[in-house]
Formats: sequence, C-alpha cells, structure tokens
Amino acid sequence: MWMPKRRRRSFACTRNRPAWYWLYFLLALLDIITVLVSLGLSHRLMDIYAESVEVNQHWAERLSRYADLAVVAGEVNAPGNDVFDSRDVSSESAKLKKALAIFESDLKAAQSEIAALKTTEANSLMGNFGDIDKAMKDMVRESTQIFDFFTQNQPDKAGERMATMDRKYATLNGTIAHLSRQVRAIQKTHFDDQIRIAQNLKRIEYLIAGLVILMIIGALYYGSRVFRAIRTAEEEREAYVEAMAKARVEAEAANRAKSQFLANLSHEIRTPMNGIVGMNELLLKTPLDATQRRYAETVGNSGEMLLSIINDILDFSKIEAGKLELEAFEFNLRECIEKVVELFAERAQSKGLELVYQIAADVPVNVRGDPVRMRQILSNLVNNAIKFTERGEVFVEVKRAAGSAGDGSGSAGSCKVHCSVRDSGMGIPAETQQDLFKPFVQADVSTTRRFGGTGLGLAICQQLVRLMDGEIGVSSAPGVGSSFWFTVALQIDQTARVQNWVLDDRLRGTRVLIVDDNATNRTILHEQVVSWGMRNGGAASGLRALEMLRDAAAMNDPYGLAIIDMLMPGMDGLELARAIRADPALADTPLIMLTSLGAAGELRAARAAGIGLYLSKPVRESDLFNAINDLLSNHAITQEVLAVAKVVPGEAVPAAPVATGAKRHRVLLAEDNMVNQQVALAMLQHCDVEVDVAHDGVQAVAAHERARYQLILMDCHMPEMDGFEAMLKICAAEDAAGAAGNRMHTPIIAVTANALQGDRERCIAAGFDDYMSKPFRLQELKKLMGVWVK
Repeated sequence: MWMPKRRRRSFACTRNRPAWYWLYFLLALLDIITVLVSLGLSHRLMDIYAESVEVNQHWAERLSRYADLAVVAGEVNAPGNDVFDSRDVSSESAKLKKALAIFESDLKAAQSEIAALKTTEANSLMGNFGDIDKAMKDMVRESTQIFDFFTQNQPDKAGERMATMDRKYATLNGTIAHLSRQVRAIQKTHFDDQIRIAQNLKRIEYLIAGLVILMIIGALYYGSRVFRAIRTAEEEREAYVEAMAKARVEAEAANRAKSQFLANLSHEIRTPMNGIVGMNELLLKTPLDATQRRYAETVGNSGEMLLSIINDILDFSKIEAGKLELEAFEFNLRECIEKVVELFAERAQSKGLELVYQIAADVPVNVRGDPVRMRQILSNLVNNAIKFTERGEVFVEVKRAAGSAGDGSGSAGSCKVHCSVRDSGMGIPAETQQDLFKPFVQADVSTTRRFGGTGLGLAICQQLVRLMDGEIGVSSAPGVGSSFWFTVALQIDQTARVQNWVLDDRLRGTRVLIVDDNATNRTILHEQVVSWGMRNGGAASGLRALEMLRDAAAMNDPYGLAIIDMLMPGMDGLELARAIRADPALADTPLIMLTSLGAAGELRAARAAGIGLYLSKPVRESDLFNAINDLLSNHAITQEVLAVAKVVPGEAVPAAPVATGAKRHRVLLAEDNMVNQQVALAMLQHCDVEVDVAHDGVQAVAAHERARYQLILMDCHMPEMDGFEAMLKICAAEDAAGAAGNRMHTPIIAVTANALQGDRERCIAAGFDDYMSKPFRLQELKKLMGVWVK
C-alpha cells in the first residue's frame, strides 16, 4: 500500500513542477558544462604538460650528450697523463686516437642536430662548437708533444708539457660547460613559457584540487619508494659489514699462515745450511792442499752468499711493507769486491773468459755501509756478464764517482763509489734497455730457455742501489757488449780512505815487463806497478817480450822483473820462460807467471821452466804486491805464501794446530739432526769441553737428571718432546731442587734455524737463557761459551 501511494505522489509532482525546478536542471546543465569545460581545460593542461615534457626531454638529451662529450674529452686527455706511469707511448697514443675519433664523431652529431633546428637559439649555440673543436686540437697537440718527449727519453720535458696540456683541457671543459649553460638557459626559457600558460589554466579550483590530490598521491608514492630504498640500503650495509668482518678474519688467518710458513721455511732451509756452512768451516781447519783450500773457501763464500739470499727471503714481510733497512758497519771495500771477483773466477775460466778487475788508487778502503747488499749488487752484474758472454773478457772497474764528496778536511766524510761491469757479450738492443730494470723482464725472450733466470735480479739491484743513495744504468749495443754501472754512497774514514803500500826501496825504479796478449790486463798491471814506484814496459806476445828484454840488457838497463801470462798465442808463458832462462843475458831475470787455468802439473812445469812465483788470475793487488816484494827480496816461496797467492795443485798447506787442553767443562747437546750433531760436536771439540748428545727432548731431560752440566745447547724443534717443553721440565726440576738447596741453575741456550724477527725475543720470553741461530760459526759458539761457561 505504501509504494503505490508514493508513486501517486510522484506523478503529482511531475504534473505540478515548480518554477525553481527548471533552475535545478539549468544548474545541473551548468554543472555538466562546467565539468566538460574543466575536463577540456584539464585535457589542454595535460597537452601543455606533454609538450613541455617533450621539449625539455629533447634539451635534457642534448645536455646528456654534452656531458658525455666532456667524459670523452677526459678520455682523450687521460693518455697524456697515464703515459707518465705506464711509459708505454704506443699504447697510450692508440688510446688517444681512439678516444679522439669518438669525440669528433659525437661533436659532429651534436653540431648537426643544433644546426637542423634553424632557430635563433640554435644560431647562438653554433659558435660554441668551433671553440670546442679548437680547444680539443690544442690539447691533442700538447699530448702528442708529451708522447714525442717520452719517445726521445726526455720525461722531464714531458712533465713540463703536462701542465700546458692540463690548461688546454681546462679550456676545453670550460667551453663545453658554457655550451651546457646556454642549453640550460634555453631549456629554462621553454619551461617558463609552458609554466606561464599552465598557470593561466590553473584558475579552476577543481583542477587545483585535483592537482593537489595528485601531488599528495605522488608524495605518498615517493615516500614509499624512499622507505623501500632505505630499507634495501640498510640490508646492503649490514651485508657489507658482515663481509668486511669475514674478510678481516680471513686476512688475519692468512697473515698468521704466512708467518708460520716463513718460520717453517726458516727452519727447513737453515737446518741443512748449518751443515754446509759449519762443516765447510771445520774442513778449512784440516790439512788441505792449496787447490782444496781454494775450493773450500769458494764453497764458504758461496754459502755466505746463499745465506744472505735466504735471509732476504725470510725477511719478505719487511720487504712487502716497504721497511727494508740497510745495515751500516765498517768493512774493507777492496776485499768485498775481490771476494766477488774470486767467487766467479772459476766459472769465467771454465768458459775461457778473462775476468779482470781494477780498483782505482783513490777509492777508500775502510768504509761504512752494507757489504752484503754491495756484494749482492755486484755479484748479480758479474754473473749476468759471464752468463751472456761467450768469448772475450769481463772487466770490473771501481773508482770514485764524478763530483764525489768526502774530499774536504775532517776526520770523517762520505763519497760515492762508481762500479761498472763491462763485457764483450751479445749486447742489448736500445729499445730493450729501458725495460731491463723492470721485474720479470729479460733482454730476449729466447734467453729463458738458454740461460734461465726470473728477470728479478736487476730490479732488486735497482731497489738496493736507490736505498744506498745511488743510481744504476746500462750502455750497450748488439754485438759489441754491455756495460752495467751503479753508484753507491758510502761513509769513509778519511785517514784510511786511500790504500797505503809500505814500499820496499828495491821496488822503486825497478823495471818490470808485463807480458800479456790481453790489453786490459796489461793496463791494469801497468797502473798497479807504476803506483808502487816501478817502471813499466808492456809486450803483447812472447816474441816481442824477448826482444824488449834483450834490448834492455844490451842498453845496460835490464828489466828487474817479468810478469808473464800463461796462455798467449804463438809462444805461451812456459815457452817464454824457457827462452829467457836459456839466454845468459836474461837468465837471472825474476819471473812471475799469471794463469787462468791452473791445470794439474802446471806448477811443476812452471818451476822447471824457472818461474819464481805462480799466481792464479784474477790476482789480488795486495797478493801481487807481497809476491813481488818477497821475490825481489829473495825470500823462500813457502807453501803458506803459495796458498795466499792461490796456487793451483801442488803441495799441501798444513792446517792450524788444534788446541788439545784438558776438558774441564761438560756440555749437553740436544739435537735430532745427525748432520747438525756432527757440526756442533766438531766445533765443541775446539772449545775444550766434554760433550754428551741427546737425540730428542726426552733424552735431554733424562740426561740432565743423571749428570751435572755447565751448559745445555737445546734445539727447539725435536721429535717426541721439543726444546721448549724440555727446557720447561729441566727448569721445573731445578726449581724443585733449588728449593731444597741441592742444585744450581744450568744455562740453557736455544739453538734453532728460525731466524725471523722476534724469534730471539720469543725464546728468551719462553725461559731460555740465550739464543743462537743456525747456521752458527765457531767464533759465535766460542763467544757464547765464554759468556755462560765459567
């Protein structure tokens, strides 16, 4: 009943509409029109916005291209700077050309795009492209000059041009930046015009409300995105921190592993080295003939050099950290150089090479520095010279460097010593020489199989020379030979900087004839004998020497001495000596023979030919001086003098007598290595003590319980029970006995092949009374015994 009633009322209203009813429809129509207009205006606003976005997008893309253009300009500039590090001109030049081609292509594309606009704005931009092109050409021209200077090996001049190149690069960047600013200004003008139109259309409240709503929605969306980004960044940061902590733990573990490896390497290498060095030292104290003694001394020198290399390896962590420090103590520079030459003499002789050296008279003798590093540098250069020389000679020359200091007054000073090693080998091409001092670089790839080596020697030498305030270099030509040189700064005592010879009066004015087919040998001997006040004559062959001897005798000014080389073409030294002895006018001439071979039986043949003294090359200047003095003084040439003069096979040289006093002290030696046991036992025999041997820590503890020892030498690494545990057990037993007043402390010395920095401190901290590293010398052992055995 209710619905029909309502329906009826509705119909009544329809039939009886009031006048405001049409106003309602009019308002509704106006609302519709307003909505449609609003929608039209909104659509227009969106069109304006889309047009604005499109225009701004085009200009933004141009700005991006100009930014890319600046990046490519940086790539064109980079090779001119990178060449100072890489020194690879060809590679850096190729990079520059490649980057320049990209830059020119991008610049041309950008210029064509602006020109196609054909607007006033485009015309204002076109002038910038010419300025950019000119600035780029200026910068490229400077880079090319830098490459040219490096090609001409003039890095200093290249450095001077680098600043000019950087200024050109700054000008180029400024021009590109100016272009970008103009584009931004145009972009802003377009944007402002669009905004002005949009503002005129945003007067409708509904549209403003809609925009506000859109902004709110956008802000909410942006906020959610920011929140998600922050959460992601926090997760990444936590993962990074965790990874860093893990990496730190791994690095610490790797460092501990490296330290343990170095400790193990120290022990494993130095243990057999103890046998080599120690047994050789004992061998030198036994009766040996001259040749055996010379060989044993060579083994000793080689062992010392090997030991110094091992010490370098074990000090690897210090080198890695750039904390390698040089030693500084007094040493005889002349002896240091002579030992290096002697070390390589036999090798040079086996290849048929003349190995000669010359030390200038004004070179200081007693100096302060690092002789191990000095020998390492010189040994490397001499070794390379012999390795790459098939025939001819290797000449080592030592003199004061030009402009060396140390000539002023005072009791102390310094000077720079110039050492060079010249050979007559294969030579080195000029394009290869600049890379020789780089790690792992060799002059010729083919030498890897033929000669071996890692290519690290010269690089190490360069670092050592720089640490010694010096320089190193090379001059060479293929087929002619090479000359490697270096300078080092040494502290000297001016009172002993020049070799002083105690000259015998009979040497002054004595005529000496030097007979040698090698011109370098004649020159060196000439300078030596002349510095001793003798008068020199030189002959390149035996026949010429006979003529000069006979002419001098006929003129009643005979030669008082002849120094003869053994191997000469035509007439060798023995034939010349026989010819001299066969001539009554020359028969009394004292003769000294120098030889590089030292073949068996040669000494007897030389004596049979009338040779007064027989020396092996290279002969020390001091040995030659003493030999001449003795020969001219008519002293007997004893076996001891022959040994000092490095006689080849002949009579034996008696060993020094060994002390055989009563054994008063008792020493316990705990050592598991049989070779090291023999070395230590033989050395302890020279220390006048009784020795008991324990093969491990268990036996050492047991021996200590049974007997009273004045000293215990305890190896730290032994099976069953190591030296540290054995030492602690012995000390505990002595503490217990000491509490009862029954026993005194026995000094325990740690003997170990671990010789890394801190090993001594760890042993002392563990409870040892003292520390001695392997390989040790007899002198070190005696010194230690003197401290602890009373």
